[in-house]
Amino acid sequence: MIEVISFSKAVAIAPGKKHLLLGNGFSIALRPADFLYGALLDEATFDNLGVDGKELFALFETNDFERVIELLKNGALLVDLYKESPSTLSRRLTLDAEVVKNALAHVLAAKHPANPSQVSDIEYASGRAFLSNFERVYSLNYDLLVYWTSMQELEPPMANDDGFRSDPDDLDAPHVIWDPQARFDSQNVFYLHGALHLFDGGSVLKKITYVRTQSRLVDQIRARLDEGEYPLVVTEGTSSEKLEKILHNAYLNHARRSFGGITGSLFAHGLSFSANDEHVTGLLSRKDSKIRDLFISIHGDIADASNQAIVNSVRRVREMRLEHSRALPLAVHFYDSSSAEVWTSAAPTLLSF
Repeated sequence: MIEVISFSKAVAIAPGKKHLLLGNGFSIALRPADFLYGALLDEATFDNLGVDGKELFALFETNDFERVIELLKNGALLVDLYKESPSTLSRRLTLDAEVVKNALAHVLAAKHPANPSQVSDIEYASGRAFLSNFERVYSLNYDLLVYWTSMQELEPPMANDDGFRSDPDDLDAPHVIWDPQARFDSQNVFYLHGALHLFDGGSVLKKITYVRTQSRLVDQIRARLDEGEYPLVVTEGTSSEKLEKILHNAYLNHARRSFGGITGSLFAHGLSFSANDEHVTGLLSRKDSKIRDLFISIHGDIADASNQAIVNSVRRVREMRLEHSRALPLAVHFYDSSSAEVWTSAAPTLLSF
């Protein structure tokens, strides 16, 4: 029988430095209507798609944009395999994969809460109380919730350094930059799959800001999308495709290497440990991983099929670690996600560990 402990107990027993890996469950817990993939599909538009978008998703009985992107790309590969030269259909499938990818970026901006005031101070305070337990925060989410929460002038205090600084060549720029040549050891917030407020600026990565423009971030994102400029978000279908994009981007690669080098305890909150995230979770099974204790959030009954899938995936991670003779053993623990009270509507009780 697997024991599911409370979040407070998990924090109390976690040895060493404590780090956090956030999955989509973190955002869904605040606003299910805004951050569930099903809700995104209802609002998505697929301009220039070769077929009806809703029928495409219905054909595969899924609401998962990344899965459809994967299927379209695989379809193009199959068509190429059965043709002597690339066909019109293959090109159409490849283009449609990009249409779905861009539709996801558009709908994320359209569905995202328009401004920080749509989250209450009490919700922010409880979110800060949760995040403040950790030395480093690694997010797989594209949304602005971690950023908004960290920027509030509320108790409790929390470290917040995402590595972005003023552009020394343009101090009055409406954005700040992450320069791969000027990294800071103090950085403790990392967006492993990018985020809606990050845009590729060529030799640097730009982060749009409110304080420099007095314009809401979501409005800025929509304006850039309308101009054909897309945020840095990893929406590729398979884990290997995601890894390829990450390795070819200085910021994403730096974030991934930082995650691979952390020590002590890791809390994975709102993460399903699906095959599509193996490029991240697989780092925990490597022989050089220094994570000794892994704490996994469980939503609902651990006997449910979805939770058992998480248990089995984590078991494989631990077994793969054990295959390396000199690797540190990995202790796995499970905690009740609701006990973390991440977005509670009541005043949070701060943990004092």
